[in-house]
Amino acid sequence: MIWKSIAEEDMELGWSEGLRRGQDQGRREGREEGVRTAYRSVILRLGQQSWGRRTPALRRRLESITDVTTLAAMSRRVLDATSWSTLLQTPRSTPSRGTGRQNGHRNGR
Repeated sequence: MIWKSIAEEDMELGWSEGLRRGQDQGRREGREEGVRTAYRSVILRLGQQSWGRRTPALRRRLESITDVTTLAAMSRRVLDATSWSTLLQTPRSTPSRGTGRQNGHRNGR
């Protein structure tokens, strides 16, 4: 057919837009999973150097943590923690309000 109906063109545009959105979402999810994997790798490597081999249960527990902010906090804390169990007690991080101040006040007041 030489020309397409408006409905066919709209369907193609809709399909293309849906495909693009799906690809964008897939890329975002892939990047996020890559960040989680990198944090877990750092945590496991440094923890193993400090406290010895990890157990399969510990690895499963670490794999169950999907929050990037929590994994980031754990990766910073791994050098100060005294054991795997104390590291796993790292509290979940709360989102920052962007003020950079404790309790929203200057000088921690």
